[in-house]
Amino acid sequence: MEMTADQVLLPVEIDILPQMVQARKLAREGRLMLDVTGPASEPLPSEADAWYVDGQGQFDRAMLQRLHANLRHGGVLALFSQCAALPDEWVTKAEIDEILGKGPFQLRNELGALSKLTKKLFGRIVWPVQWAKVDGAYQYRMPAGVAAEWLRLSNS
Repeated sequence: MEMTADQVLLPVEIDILPQMVQARKLAREGRLMLDVTGPASEPLPSEADAWYVDGQGQFDRAMLQRLHANLRHGGVLALFSQCAALPDEWVTKAEIDEILGKGPFQLRNELGALSKLTKKLFGRIVWPVQWAKVDGAYQYRMPAGVAAEWLRLSNS
């Protein structure tokens, strides 16, 4: 493929390649425009009902509604509730383990089940939270737009 003046090469981690391919497809169809100057938690300009979750890709209102209606894992619900209560802030797995009082394996197992559920619902593994491993400990955060919608769904 020959490069043109309006193209760039972008190094991408292999684990987010499927999300990048999907974003490229949506952008070519005119259904995705990213404002790279603003925070990632703002709604996408072309779709007020969709947000970008770092490391996961686009998550829209319909996806959140579907996930909320099908999610039955108490640990994951506690994680998402805590993340929604503290939008754009990191919440540690240890905090949720302590809230649950069921040891470190319960949430880990439920997050595995969450991945299976989202693959079944959306055809790919995608979470409405970003995750990171820092000094051997997992932490999670939810963009403010996703958090507001999650709280709205939880309170309705």
